[in-house]
Order: sequence, then C-alpha cells, then structure tokens
Amino acid sequence: MPKRPAFGESLANGLREDLKTAGHDVEEHDLYAEGFDPLLDSAELSRGMSLDTLVQAHSHALAASEGLVIVHPDWWGQPPAILKGWIDRVFREGLAYELAGEDGFEKEWRPLLGGKRAFVVVTSDSVDPARRELFRSIWVDAVLGDCGMEAECHFIGGLRAMGPQERAGRLASAIQQAMAFFGPRPALT
Repeated sequence: MPKRPAFGESLANGLREDLKTAGHDVEEHDLYAEGFDPLLDSAELSRGMSLDTLVQAHSHALAASEGLVIVHPDWWGQPPAILKGWIDRVFREGLAYELAGEDGFEKEWRPLLGGKRAFVVVTSDSVDPARRELFRSIWVDAVLGDCGMEAECHFIGGLRAMGPQERAGRLASAIQQAMAFFGPRPALT
C-alpha cells in the first residue's frame, strides 16, 4: 500500500497547485530533500556571505521572488533546526536587511524585503493558544516583519487528535486563506 502523505506535505502540495492555477510562478524547496546544511559556521559569518552554491541559489530565489510560503511543524515551540539554519544563512545582511551608519556607532536596521509577502503555516499537536501567538511573533513580528515583508502566520493545532474529515477541512481552510492572501496573479497588459 502506498504511503499516505503527511499533513504538511499534503498542505505544501495543495498550496503549490492552487498558486500555480492562480497564475503564480512557484519554485518549491524541500530543505531535507536538497540536503540543505543549516550550519552557519564562523568562516561564513566573518566573510559576510556564503560560498555554498545551494545557499546562493536560495538567496537568489528569495531576492527574485514576490512572495514566500513556508510550511513547517512545531518542534518544541520553534521551527525545525534546518529551517532556522536556512533563515540564518539566507536572510543575511545585504539581502534581507542592512545596517546603516558609521562604524563605531549604533547602526540603524533597514529592511530590504519590502513589497514581498509571506504566508506561513505551522502544524502542531499542541492546542495551547499561546503557541499560536508564539509562532505569529516569531514569523510576523520578528523574522519576516523585521525584513519588511507583509506576513501572515496560520497555526493548525491539535493535529494528532483530529479525524480525517477535520484534517481535510483544516487543510482546505489553510489553502483557501493562503489563496486569499496572495490572490490571483494580475495579468500582464
């Protein structure tokens, strides 16, 4: 019997297909399948840029994109380490933000991703309402917001206790909300 896709995988597949149907160009990345190395080592940090071709490809994709969709599970109240490492290595100074000002003085943080939109879906077994706010704060207030992106975070909790019909309904609702957030891509005239 073929393996049934996990909820997050089904969600990512549904989002990809519906965004394509709405006219959006979609470039999908599975950090695990790509073998993305989340480690930001001291050499890369001091250099201020990555020589890793995969990090460079993700950086170019982010710079060229109009929007971003992130689907991830709740791991101990945080995104998985590989996703945190992706943020550390891709959302770098010069691409996601800049620090302006004279050396030796406090620098001013300037976001560089204004005009881009991001929709994040977090899946969790937790039903604690504080968890929803925690992830909204991580993504909307901190990471994406600090870089100038308009962002929404959709939290789907209590997954383990849901039956198939409720899961299907929550999946459809998340896709519908993402589609409303991004809307159809305007036709070129």
